[in-house]
Amino acid sequence: MGAETQITGQNLIEKFIGLAAGNRVSNRWLILSSLGLGFCIAASKVDRYTMLWNVGHINLLEDFLIVVLLVVGTLSLIGISKKHVIYRSLPLLIVLNLLQITYFVIKILWVYGNIPDWLVSSSTLLTQFSIFMFLVYANFFLKSGIKKSVIALALGLIVAGILQMTIALLPQLFSIFLAFFFLPISTVLLLVADKLRTPDLIQKEREDRDIETENGVKSFSKKEFVGYCLDLFLLNTLGITLLCLGMTLQDGGVISMNIQVVSGIGTLLGGALFIVALRYLHEVEVLELLRTLILPLIIASLYLSDYFGKSLVSVYFMPLGICYAVLLLFVWVVPRQMSDESRRFSYTCITHLCFMLGWAMGILSTTILPGLVPGFSSVFVIIGCFVGIFILYILNIIHTLKQNRERKNASLDTSDSEAMFLNACNQVAQRYNLSARENEVLILLAKGRNAHYIASTLIISEGTARTHIMHIYRKMDIKSQQVLMDKVEQALTEDVISE
Repeated sequence: MGAETQITGQNLIEKFIGLAAGNRVSNRWLILSSLGLGFCIAASKVDRYTMLWNVGHINLLEDFLIVVLLVVGTLSLIGISKKHVIYRSLPLLIVLNLLQITYFVIKILWVYGNIPDWLVSSSTLLTQFSIFMFLVYANFFLKSGIKKSVIALALGLIVAGILQMTIALLPQLFSIFLAFFFLPISTVLLLVADKLRTPDLIQKEREDRDIETENGVKSFSKKEFVGYCLDLFLLNTLGITLLCLGMTLQDGGVISMNIQVVSGIGTLLGGALFIVALRYLHEVEVLELLRTLILPLIIASLYLSDYFGKSLVSVYFMPLGICYAVLLLFVWVVPRQMSDESRRFSYTCITHLCFMLGWAMGILSTTILPGLVPGFSSVFVIIGCFVGIFILYILNIIHTLKQNRERKNASLDTSDSEAMFLNACNQVAQRYNLSARENEVLILLAKGRNAHYIASTLIISEGTARTHIMHIYRKMDIKSQQVLMDKVEQALTEDVISE
């Protein structure tokens, strides 16, 4: 009975992933890596679990050291990635886990005993290392298709939200024990998933990425990338500022539990939102939609925090939880839209650094500067972030309008070229008596597509696609795709000369 239940549950997960990705997926590596990503995200948030321990304030020195650690750690990962495969680097994975274990030991001693303040402060630095595991997973998924990697992130956020809520509802000692294993479980699942993802599967993922590129996946310019990075910094600064203001509501009891549970629900809802959106929109369209919606969510959090305060903490932290999920999506997806594939991990590290620098800025403006600078208020930072975000939105709108105008002009030229190309393909098809379906395959072959791409585009099996290709080669008395392309190019040249 137990085995049947396990198989049924696994099949349900596979069907769910297949439904969200738009096709049937049965790869075990994707399921395990999605679950591992969820534990990874949960591990990176452990220091903010209000039911495990009171989330205290960070001083100026700690904030500065965290920024230095983030910059050095990010540059180190970029350097390592140029020589090694990050997610297969056992020394790196072991170090990250040992640092997380040390963090938990210090925290447990702090909760159940007396330890020096400097040691408690060091735990704040140690927990920052767990966030680099997110970059390790990002490196792992760079070999996957965009849609599949976004689905994995969405499932990971759902898992992280469930774990966050579960921890809040369990006894403290048991919760600490469970949270202790988040990062080790994440590491083990990643290593197992890597073993299950065979070279053949990796090659198929590469072909899927090529198909997505050819089907119109937009590439971001460096200006657009910088715009998203500034958005990440300002939005996370704003979000963390509001989060820190809300943390003053902690009481170690019901309110602390509500804060953690509702934050988990917000994270879960963010993941579910991505899955629903991907059923109807392209990845870039999802990004633009969420980029538009996130500011109203933050405004709603700001208004609700002021209006309800302690009386209804859930309506305050839920929008912030969703915002957190949206910002992680930016970190995850934006670098994948850059045209230079060899530098996408470096772009991922940069977006993640901007995200974390926003966190450090939010801490600085809320818990540090008000005590150091007379008359300073976090309201100044909130207003400054709103102004900066508004300016970026205006610039983005102007850039989009300009792009649309240029695209419209370019499409007029492209349509003429495409028409001439299709006419040349039709001439070749008529010359060799190809069927209507073979003509469709011929057009794709003339563009340099392979059997896997043709099968996906025409919604036929790969075997059927290869059969059509074989028939075309036989009728045209050729033995290679290059010769076919030469014949179409010759027909195209003849058309141009005749005109």
